[in-house]
Amino acid sequence: MQLMIRESACEYDLFIRCESCRRETVRCVDVSDWDCPPSNIDELVESAYVARMPFSCGQCEGVIGRLFAVKLSR
Repeated sequence: MQLMIRESACEYDLFIRCESCRRETVRCVDVSDWDCPPSNIDELVESAYVARMPFSCGQCEGVIGRLFAVKLSR
């Protein structure tokens, strides 16, 4: 019997604060299937993905969010 070990996915947690109501949201981003995944947090933040990521607050429906922290989850 063979045991297949799958390489763990690389996920980042993005912490976003709504500019309207100031509530915080956490969004998980899985970069394991990207063609050229970022190798660190700085590369992720500078990527075009983060710049064009849509935001909508679940509480007040505000559309402007500010990224204030990023954490590597796996």
